[in-house]
Amino acid sequence: MYVDKGDDGIAEIRSENYGEVCLVQVTGAVDLATAPSLKRSLHEAADAGCRHAIVDLTGVCYMDSCGYGALLSAVRRLRPVEGILYLVGCEPAILRMLQVTRLERLFCLCSTLAEARSAIRGHYEYGARPPAFGRD
Repeated sequence: MYVDKGDDGIAEIRSENYGEVCLVQVTGAVDLATAPSLKRSLHEAADAGCRHAIVDLTGVCYMDSCGYGALLSAVRRLRPVEGILYLVGCEPAILRMLQVTRLERLFCLCSTLAEARSAIRGHYEYGARPPAFGRD
């Protein structure tokens, strides 16, 4: 588990890897000061073999362009391995920004962690063993 608290304590990023799946939980504001930690966490997960990255944004109150840039950077890292970035629990303002910019097409948007887990399992063919991760 990787935990990074912003210098001013505004954002906290927790990252856990489960083989091909990683879970990144973010709380607070994702902005110029904290987006590099999010980007680093997602890149490290991809470099460690993660194909499916779940970013839990239920605790995020604000995201600026730097935060969106960190998410786009992760999509570019996951694409060569046919990976997907799942965004969970986006606040209405974040969701609206994704829709206005049409960025929502690059992510799998989910309301809950359970929905994201189900979506990942759905990407595996019948008979293939989906990755085990987190609590159901």
